[in-house]
Amino acid sequence: MDWLKKVSSSFKGINVIASFLMLAVLSACGGSDSGFVDNGSGNGGGGGTTNITTVTLSISNASVDAANPANVTATVADNNGPISGVVVTFTTTLGVLDPTSGTALTDANGQAVIEIHPGDVEGAGEITGTISSGEAGKVGFSSAGDGTAIAGKVLTISSSTVSISSATPATLTVTVTDGGAAVAGEVITFSTSLGVLDPASGTALTNASGQAQISLAAGTEDGAGLVTATASS
Repeated sequence: MDWLKKVSSSFKGINVIASFLMLAVLSACGGSDSGFVDNGSGNGGGGGTTNITTVTLSISNASVDAANPANVTATVADNNGPISGVVVTFTTTLGVLDPTSGTALTDANGQAVIEIHPGDVEGAGEITGTISSGEAGKVGFSSAGDGTAIAGKVLTISSSTVSISSATPATLTVTVTDGGAAVAGEVITFSTSLGVLDPASGTALTNASGQAQISLAAGTEDGAGLVTATASS
């Protein structure tokens, strides 16, 4: 199973965050429980209603140009209402997303917002918003093609393995570039929703190649987790 690699930079090149979803199953240290993600969609013995999750996309302005970028909103909900804290990954066939990672987190209203700029190609495009469980929504727009790509500091995160266990920890590598050039001496702070980071501080310094590395070992719980890497500037 492939890792979803995500890259992001803020419009001004500060507070840069890169994230990726650990879609592989993390094997816990000890215990016989098998990991799973329970979204309440199973059919119990009582014959309950199937819980359906939906992703709906909307755009603030369907005609995008340099002077008028648009906000794209993904609304994630299920039978019980909006779902907060869900990572939505946006992709587009045209234009430029901001942040360039294409990721945003749903708020208390189940909404995740990202900006679309025209880029330098004119035409009609389509934006897709997808969540980790596979549900997706789409929205179309037109681009005047009178813009440019958003420049700035970019973080790329990768892992040495997609299946983590006590016997096979992963090495996480973040590469930091600015305008395509490697950035050395940048403090990278890692955090994870599952597993154990080594060192426990979760920090590492980029080398001359712009790379910072840290280890991720299996913890005491099975499941899928999210690792986030943040630059110091």
